Amino acid sequence: MVGRVASLLLEAIDLLLSIGIYSILFMICAYIILRRRHNIHWIIQVLGLALYILASADIAYTMWLVFGKLLKGDVPYADLRVKYWLYVTNRYVL
Repeated sequence: MVGRVASLLLEAIDLLLSIGIYSILFMICAYIILRRRHNIHWIIQVLGLALYILASADIAYTMWLVFGKLLKGDVPYADLRVKYWLYVTNRYVL
């Protein structure tokens, strides 16, 4: 039981670091793209924003699954299916 809780806490720390890294990299990329003097096609800007939103939603949903459902011992298949579709959509846009 203690090993399971420790591994869940390590996973939560990893997820929090991931959202921080996503946010910092997104801000740096947005700054570079918007500060350039050349015209950037709007599709690149929209896809970059969509990837950031999907990645953030995926991490937030994973945190909710881990702390809201898994620690209580009840994770229905319907909740995992949403996680799967977030992952697939993120990979398809990429």
